[in-house]
Amino acid sequence: MEGRRTPADQLSEQDERTLARLVRKYGRDPVVSAAKSVSPRRPGRPPRGHYPYFERMALAQILEEWTEEHRQKGSRKPIAEAELDFYEMTYAGVKQRPDFEKFQRTLKKKRLQGQRELNEYRQKLEEFQKK
Repeated sequence: MEGRRTPADQLSEQDERTLARLVRKYGRDPVVSAAKSVSPRRPGRPPRGHYPYFERMALAQILEEWTEEHRQKGSRKPIAEAELDFYEMTYAGVKQRPDFEKFQRTLKKKRLQGQRELNEYRQKLEEFQKK
């Protein structure tokens, strides 16, 4: 069986030493179970966890408040003005600002997604408080 390679043949000497050290330290079974549960690292950015979820909800909440302020002032386009305020706040002091229309489209997607998530959160919170 010269043509078949075992997993041990694919390890470098340093990998074998590291593996032997782990087996001596923790034993064979814990190392095997840990090796089965470890997922290989993938290329690209690491995940940011729940941060984008909370970021979208906070954005939706802020824009909701600003929109309501513009409505109370009698604005004909309260959402657009709230988005413009957010754009101005985000890029204050920046000389080369990105295109506002592109920013507005991206912001709309984030705002709507955040609004759905915020409404879902509020509904779950309400159900939880009823119990």
